[in-house]
Amino acid sequence: MVSQPEPKHAFRSVEEYLELERSTGKKYDYVDGQVYLMSGGSFNHSDISFNVEALIKSHLRGGSCRAYNSDVRVRISETKYLYPDVSVSCHPTDRGSGNMMEHPRVVVEILSPSNTGYDLLRKIMLYRRVPTLEEILLVDSQQHFA
Repeated sequence: MVSQPEPKHAFRSVEEYLELERSTGKKYDYVDGQVYLMSGGSFNHSDISFNVEALIKSHLRGGSCRAYNSDVRVRISETKYLYPDVSVSCHPTDRGSGNMMEHPRVVVEILSPSNTGYDLLRKIMLYRRVPTLEEILLVDSQQHFA
């Protein structure tokens, strides 16, 4: 998914951010008071994300870990929340009816021309701060390798 800063809203508290998501039905990354709208992706982005999630789910079948799509938010810290395209957690609290993961083991970002800078420069640096994270997978939606 592509992240775009929301220029109308300079800074928000975490509570205001969560209320913004509830009231609009839209997803936003949140970094230190700044919100970034997660806009829709392309057919390529969707295909790749679905395929990566399906491959990971099939690999995890029967185990204690679960793979999730971009509907699940990852809490990096008290003031940082991101939506990876695919994430994996093996922690029992990262399940159920909620949508906020606190113990990601793997995150996947599908790169496209419109989000590569944001994902590579900002999100990767934030993900690296998560102590439970073991792998960050970046997939280029514009390259096909046979």
